Amino acid sequence: MEMAVHNALKSWSGKESIDVKKEISSMVFDFTAKQIFGYDTDASPVKLSDKFSSFLGCLVTLPLNVPGTKYYNCMKDHKCIMNKLRQVVKERLAAPKMGEEYGDLLDSAIKDIGTEKLVTEEFVVYLLLGLLAASYDSSSLTVAVAFKLLSENPAVSEELTAEHEAIVDTRIDKDSSLTWDEYKSMTFTRHVINETLRIGPIVPGVLRRTLQDIEVKGYKIPAGWSVMVVTAAQHYNPEAFAEPEKFNPSRWKVNDLKRI
Repeated sequence: MEMAVHNALKSWSGKESIDVKKEISSMVFDFTAKQIFGYDTDASPVKLSDKFSSFLGCLVTLPLNVPGTKYYNCMKDHKCIMNKLRQVVKERLAAPKMGEEYGDLLDSAIKDIGTEKLVTEEFVVYLLLGLLAASYDSSSLTVAVAFKLLSENPAVSEELTAEHEAIVDTRIDKDSSLTWDEYKSMTFTRHVINETLRIGPIVPGVLRRTLQDIEVKGYKIPAGWSVMVVTAAQHYNPEAFAEPEKFNPSRWKVNDLKRI
C-alpha cells in the first residue's frame, strides 16, 4: 500500500492539478485488484478502473437500454468488466497448480468451489465484482473528504504534518518503509480519520424491513415496511458531539463523547 501511494504521488507531482476523488479511486482499485486476483494495470490492455468508474456512475439511471444513453454505456462497461473477471477465473481454474500459484484471495475462493452448492464458478466472479465495488468508492471518498477538510483547517493540517515528521525524524534510515510500530503511534492521525468519517460517513444509513408492527416514539411502523435507519444523523447530534458541524479531530482525545 505504501508503494502504491508513493507511485501515485510521483505521478501527481507532474500535473498542474488532479481530481482527488478520481485519482485515489483509480489507485485504490488497482491496489485492491492486485491483491484480489493479481491484476496488473500496466500490463492490461484495458484500464479496468476507468470501466468501473463509468459503471458505478451509471447505477442510478433510467434503465433505457438504447445506444447513446447513459444506461446503455453502463451496461457495456459492466459486460467488459464481467468478461475480464470470468477470463481470470477460467485461467486460474485451468492452471496446473489450481488455487495455489498466486496466494491471493482468488486462489482461496477457487479452492472453495464445489464445497457448497452456492459456491460456483459464477459465484466467484460476482464475489470479485462485489469486493472491487466495496473498496472502490469507500476509501477514495473518505480521503477526498479528508483533503477538503484539511485544506480548510490549516491548524489541523499542521498538527497532522508534525506527527508524521516526528516519526521520520526518529528513524535511523530516513528512507525506510513505514513500520507497524510507527503506524500504531499515529494517534492524531486516527483522530483525523475518525472525525472525517463522522462528518462524511461512507454509508449514511442502512435499510431494514420490519418483521412485525413496531412502535418508535409514538409512531407505528407496520410489518413489511422498508425502513432506512440514518445512522449518520447521530454524527450531527449536539448531545453526542459538541459543535457537530465543526471539524475538530481533537474531540476524539476524550473517550466520553458526551463530555466534549
